[in-house]
Amino acid sequence: MGYSLNTTDNYHINNLTSLGWKLTVCNALYPENSPYRSVLQTKNSFGIQLHRYLEKLIPLKKIHNILEIGGGLGYLMRDFLSLNRRLEATMLDISPYLLKKQKENLQEFGVVFLENDILPIKINALAPFDLVIMNENLGDLPTLVAHTEENIEHAEELACYLEKATYFSEKYNLPFEEEENINIDAMEVLEKLCHGGIKYIYLSEHSCETIVPERLKPYINIES
Repeated sequence: MGYSLNTTDNYHINNLTSLGWKLTVCNALYPENSPYRSVLQTKNSFGIQLHRYLEKLIPLKKIHNILEIGGGLGYLMRDFLSLNRRLEATMLDISPYLLKKQKENLQEFGVVFLENDILPIKINALAPFDLVIMNENLGDLPTLVAHTEENIEHAEELACYLEKATYFSEKYNLPFEEEENINIDAMEVLEKLCHGGIKYIYLSEHSCETIVPERLKPYINIES
């Protein structure tokens, strides 16, 4: 069993010019006239729903400094700041395009914007934050992709990531299975946030597979 390394850094830094193809839950629920809201018991945007949910779990009234990593178009943070004007927010993103959009959507709030990757940031730089949010972007981090054959491309970088996998497997007793893709840098980011002393961390991701209804299968072929 071998691995290759899948990264999206270059795409997000140099090629991303739209999120039109990436229908996140947050983006789908943001417009007030979104048809997706019709299936909800409480017909609000994702950010409002999340804020009200977290209020039940953590003392949001005592939280002042909030960091969102990979904040997309800024919709989630806009909801948070609209509900809680006391929050001091920082948006950290690797994409210049998305940071530009965040600045447009959050211009009425006093938000700090940082164009950077979370991975090289020093642990002590995270100390000021009470709450960190990473919403629907864990799958964008570097991932070890399993193959049936050894992959010699970028061998040195790959060896470094395989060492990371061994470290996490042994330190945290994670039994990686054969043919299992390993979201290795999601683990590294989480460990960094914990070592940084962040009191509250919200992580989320979503995925789906397209399935053609039986009555349409003779006409439409989609391989999931």
